[in-house]
Amino acid sequence: MISVVITTYNRPKKCLELVALIRKETNNIPIIIVDSGDNKFVNTENHPNVKIVISKHKNQPFQRFLGYANVKTDWILYLDDDMEPLDDTFKILENLIHEKGEQFGLFALKFLDKHQNSFLKAQKKSVLKTSKIVAFLRAFSGYPILPEGIYGKNGIRGTQPKHGGQTFYTSGGAFIVKKEYLYKNFNMQLFDLFEKRHGMGEDAILGYTISKQTKLYYYPKQLFWHNDQANSVYTRNDKQFHKIVAFSRLYLNQELARLNNKSIFLARLSYLWFANWRIFGLCVNLVLRPSNVNWNRIKGYITGVFMTFGFRFKSKLENNSYWQNELNQ
Repeated sequence: MISVVITTYNRPKKCLELVALIRKETNNIPIIIVDSGDNKFVNTENHPNVKIVISKHKNQPFQRFLGYANVKTDWILYLDDDMEPLDDTFKILENLIHEKGEQFGLFALKFLDKHQNSFLKAQKKSVLKTSKIVAFLRAFSGYPILPEGIYGKNGIRGTQPKHGGQTFYTSGGAFIVKKEYLYKNFNMQLFDLFEKRHGMGEDAILGYTISKQTKLYYYPKQLFWHNDQANSVYTRNDKQFHKIVAFSRLYLNQELARLNNKSIFLARLSYLWFANWRIFGLCVNLVLRPSNVNWNRIKGYITGVFMTFGFRFKSKLENNSYWQNELNQ
């Protein structure tokens, strides 16, 4: 059986709209809403089998952990509060689990953005078009073009398999996972980063951690709309966004090294190589496209890289006991 865990921050109305969409298709699936905001939910009595859990940490990865602790079913569907299921989504998920649930422990699910004018959609790509020379330069600089489904260094990912198939990561917003594979050999220092608003890439590294225990599958047909009409802490402005991107990639690279039993020190060195080349690429974009936006991107990225000099990666999972204790607070 499936439970749905919805994470939110101060958006009770949005959550209940999502609950209503789920209930159009099914009434028997338990729904757990984990809210880290200050608003109280109302009218939940109109939505059967819904549980509200309040998190004192404004921290989405921890909210998902808190949701996990409150789930009693074998499978968990994680949803952001701005997801909208399509017709028959839950029938498809049940069939997917029935047909492939013995072979795969996590299903990465496809969703499309309803709005094409969001901050992330507006991010301009490099002016350099893909070619063999560009592919070589990208690989040399630590930003290679990876095969489908591959999760690589510094949080770099290949596109998900176009026609579906095995993958090694999941994208945020919507994924379904077997509970027994969650939070095994998982580094909860990630929660620290998000507590300070310095984290990014949480879903992909969670998926990669799970891939060490079981296979992951990408389902290529759209099951959800992503209906986000507001900027998050990540997308408040270009400088803030690129600062978090630059800082978080060191953690992602060192955690990848830990999971693969590789050198944490060499992971830091490869990050610095990668980061310097990224700054160089941003400078090229500034020369070719002079603007305050591109200048803010450079400032943000350099700020994030300098922040990493004071970061100590905790490879022994020292912070896990703290966050586990926080479940009971």
